[in-house]
Amino acid sequence: MNKDQKHTYHNIETLQEIKESRKEIQNARVEVQSTREDVMGEKMDIIQGMYKSGMPIEKIAEIVHLAPDVIKGMVEIEKKV
Repeated sequence: MNKDQKHTYHNIETLQEIKESRKEIQNARVEVQSTREDVMGEKMDIIQGMYKSGMPIEKIAEIVHLAPDVIKGMVEIEKKV
């Protein structure tokens, strides 16, 4: 194998490694997104429970570190469903 062939072969290997790395990164992103959705689902369940137990929206917002408007939106979504 001459020098150019070795260089080309090395470049092809590098490109394949990059491709595999990108695939792994994409899979990790999908996993993170799925986890986020799970957490938000659980958070919504907790917020709904707090609201249904009679806790004021402002207090819920303070506990979960979200704006009261966001909590109102979450509660309204649940009422519609």
